Amino acid sequence: NSRRQEQVNNDQAESRFGVTYTLLSEEGPPHNKTFSICVNHDGLRLGEGTGKTKKEAEQQAAKDALEKLAR
Repeated sequence: NSRRQEQVNNDQAESRFGVTYTLLSEEGPPHNKTFSICVNHDGLRLGEGTGKTKKEAEQQAAKDALEKLAR
């Protein structure tokens, strides 16, 4: 159970602004993974992104959110 909670904590990182990044999926072999992440604020999904690293996927999700908010 504590292992599951640790995974949830790792998969969902919260900033001081109430923004959370949640891992939606992790696909592919260990040497060639693709991560899908969504960014949320106050429970509202603002954007999604994919990338070869979690950081890249988070950056794409943030970019998607900013583009949607700018409309």
